[in-house]
Amino acid sequence: MSHNYIYMQVYQELRSRIETGALPPGARLETEMELCSRFHVSRETVRRALSLLEADGFITRKVSAGTFVKVPKTQYAPSCYHESFTEQMHKQGKEPSSDIKSIEILTELPPQIAAALAPGEGERIYCIKRVRLADSVPMAYEIAYVRQKLCPNLHTLLLEDTSLYRLYEEYYHLDMDLISIKMEAVTADPALQKLLNLKSSLALMKMTSLMHLSDSTPLYYVISYHVGDQYEFTTTMSRKP
Repeated sequence: MSHNYIYMQVYQELRSRIETGALPPGARLETEMELCSRFHVSRETVRRALSLLEADGFITRKVSAGTFVKVPKTQYAPSCYHESFTEQMHKQGKEPSSDIKSIEILTELPPQIAAALAPGEGERIYCIKRVRLADSVPMAYEIAYVRQKLCPNLHTLLLEDTSLYRLYEEYYHLDMDLISIKMEAVTADPALQKLLNLKSSLALMKMTSLMHLSDSTPLYYVISYHVGDQYEFTTTMSRKP
């Protein structure tokens, strides 16, 4: 093989190690200098091989952190009906769980949330803060505001493996209907970095959700921050109304 294509030998060797599992998803590759020493090639050759691996979707490079085998992203793919986090993870063969940070009962709400839930005077609202995990990996941080009068004693039922949707439908027998969802990209601040075990200020997908019951009564308002390199959003839409 000509000198110009030595980088392909490095590419093929690293790709083979990834595809066979010798380098599993999330594994950190050796540094460029260590790879130069391993393959007895120049730094430029290693960089060309890594660039091709990155372009082909095998690795991801993070500034000041290193080069890692790419972890398949969780698909957030809305269909004709809304699925909970638990249902989404089960569909993808992952085990969902929660790290409950706090459960409070509020009588005063931020204006945006009060406008969305429209509680009566003095009505109490649960504020539940959880880190959502899949196979023990932090996926999202969630702040849920739930109307207490619709879900009395909710705080006594919420455990690490509890699905709120299951409680809403099977325990409280609520008929959930329409949900409105807003998505936007945000940068992880130091608090979110700590909660989600991030090593840098990665992009997060912020989702704001408002669920209504079949009689149009607001049930919950949720703000959630999803780890950007763990998720990708896909959907299918018709051109025709």
